[in-house]
Amino acid sequence: MNLYTDEGWLDIEYISTYCDYKGIDQIFIVGARGTGKSYGIQKRLILDKEKFIYTRISGNEIKMINNPEMNPFNAFYDDPDFLSYKFDIKKIPMVDNGLYLLINDKQLGICLPLTTFGKFRGMDFHEYRQIFLDEFIPERTIKKTPGIGQALKQAYETVNRNRELKGEKPVRLWAAANSLDLNNEILLEFQLIPMMEKLIKSDKEVWQEGNKLLIYPQHSPISEKKAGTSLYKNDKGSFSEMALKNQFREYSRSNLGSRSLTGAEPKFTLQGKFSVYRLQNRSWYVTTPKKMKELYPDKDFNKMQMIRKYYFLAETYLNGRIIFESPELELLFQDAFKIKL
Repeated sequence: MNLYTDEGWLDIEYISTYCDYKGIDQIFIVGARGTGKSYGIQKRLILDKEKFIYTRISGNEIKMINNPEMNPFNAFYDDPDFLSYKFDIKKIPMVDNGLYLLINDKQLGICLPLTTFGKFRGMDFHEYRQIFLDEFIPERTIKKTPGIGQALKQAYETVNRNRELKGEKPVRLWAAANSLDLNNEILLEFQLIPMMEKLIKSDKEVWQEGNKLLIYPQHSPISEKKAGTSLYKNDKGSFSEMALKNQFREYSRSNLGSRSLTGAEPKFTLQGKFSVYRLQNRSWYVTTPKKMKELYPDKDFNKMQMIRKYYFLAETYLNGRIIFESPELELLFQDAFKIKL
């Protein structure tokens, strides 16, 4: 699968056609900065001429778009395919942080924060065929929104409803982000961490499982060109690793690996998430969930009980004395014990 155009941009048109052929309706792209993710997806949505929903995580991000100068579709004024187009935005009455996207004075899309969809259960979004969630991995300086993975699933259910039961095509979900933080609720909720790990280990750029496609561009021609520009040519730090090489800033394999459970003491299981063992060398090991006597349901109250009893595991983890069977388990452990790096 060739991900790039002749000019080196992500070839969203080809990706869309591929997904049509393969019956893929959930597309996640985690790519370096300025490689054509958002631009290409937005252009595809406009050219499809079907109504779509453009969403960001927070209401503040939509408020910024409400400023005409911050309209993300302004970039198309320089595109030869849109020389006769006019892009406007208009507030949706009675809807907090809701905007109409107007193209040549006709409504083609709406802009809503992901956190707002919970208010629209039961409403009819049948005329909207695609959803685009942009920047789903926020900068580390921005406070994380708890439950955002579930919020995306609820939003998709709200828009998709029962159209598949009527023989119609499901809504297509596009989601794009930079490789800012692997510990992300959407990656976890949609079971994308194991897929991401396979891509990183194999140096591949595309992984499909079922109706989900994960694209992780690791050889972008645009990124290679940008390496010689002012910000990056003398920078060897984590920002360049993320912005150009598409590497997660906090990603590390130093505490991953398999361990023998011979003589290990089973401690507890967080239902559906992970199990914890005490090894003979007094270190700790986190595995996929196993049946144990000490079981904590994945509920807020039960997790509080778990944290109260095993509070010391947060410090044990920071001291490097916990080994994880997979990166996903490490992220689930960080989330359960509220460890912020």
